[in-house]
Amino acid sequence: MTEHRTVTPSLVVFALLIAPAASYAAGPEISADLRVRSESNLDAPGKDNHHRGRLRARVAIAGGPADWVDVGVRATTGNPDDPNSQHVNMTDNLNSFPLSMDRIYLRLKPLKGLSVWGGKFSHPAKVREVVWDGDVQPQGAAASWQFALGGALQSVTPTAFYYLINNPDPDNVATVSGGQVRVAVDAGSVTVDFATGVIVFSDIDSLAGESPGNRIEAVTNDAGDEIGGTFASDFQLIDTTADIGFEVGGLPVKLSADVVLNTGADDDNLGWWAGATLGQRKSPGDWMVKYHLSDVAQDSVVSAMAQDDFRLSTGYQGHDVQFGVRVADGFNLTAKAYLFKSKAGDVDGTDPDEGQMQTRARVDVDMRF
Repeated sequence: MTEHRTVTPSLVVFALLIAPAASYAAGPEISADLRVRSESNLDAPGKDNHHRGRLRARVAIAGGPADWVDVGVRATTGNPDDPNSQHVNMTDNLNSFPLSMDRIYLRLKPLKGLSVWGGKFSHPAKVREVVWDGDVQPQGAAASWQFALGGALQSVTPTAFYYLINNPDPDNVATVSGGQVRVAVDAGSVTVDFATGVIVFSDIDSLAGESPGNRIEAVTNDAGDEIGGTFASDFQLIDTTADIGFEVGGLPVKLSADVVLNTGADDDNLGWWAGATLGQRKSPGDWMVKYHLSDVAQDSVVSAMAQDDFRLSTGYQGHDVQFGVRVADGFNLTAKAYLFKSKAGDVDGTDPDEGQMQTRARVDVDMRF
């Protein structure tokens, strides 16, 4: 019997971009990475403990016919309908893994320090996963201009962006827009990386079904049947991040924090994340350890856009601990633990089990090529 295989549109696009690579002015730059993960989910209320293997593979290429223009594309594993994760489960009846394109973009660099993006690309503003999951690749346009300065104040970088989420009907376009100013300081023994800005979500009720962590109000028809939902709050976020680096006993230390306030919500509108990193993984044998504490109110961020490491994207309190070693160049081994509980258990009248501590444990093997 002859076996027929379907070539996905994603692979066709990727092949067409690789084909003219020889004509790229500075490259092209080709990179790839592979992650193999063991994960255990423990103590979830009303659920058995669950263990699974996961995998992520990505291949990216970027380059252009001149120094001031780049074309970039990235192919990745993962469900194309789930932008928050590029991992696939190794428990799907030996089925082949889906492959899709999560980046296809044009980047212009007409002036020193200035970059303008169009298409689908990595968010150029500095954001933490508590607000914006690193796997979520926006689509639209953005511009960033880094002004290099002298002395301790190294640079100031303003960024502006406008992203399209979806267009459920002609009169309703869901968008994300905003801006940020980022400042880098190097005082010799201490470095500071500070950023603050706004993220405004507009007309995003079409995301209500994908944001179970937020407060959603049901929409019914004349017969009283539920036909959808709307967000109980608007989302106009003020997000501020900071990293302070220094050394203790010859070891690098970094203190990190993120505070997000949703001015579009009357309450349950504040989230924060803070912690420290000791060590770094630059050369084989190097190690690092991280600890962070987070407390994220239900409507402080948009559930559909935020992290999925804690399983709960909003309305949780959590601890995350990581220990990692660089085994060889491009080869890292990392153990991670996430301990968290739903803040719903702290509210009178709810099931107290919702506030019990849960655990997610991971061991990641990462390789870059």
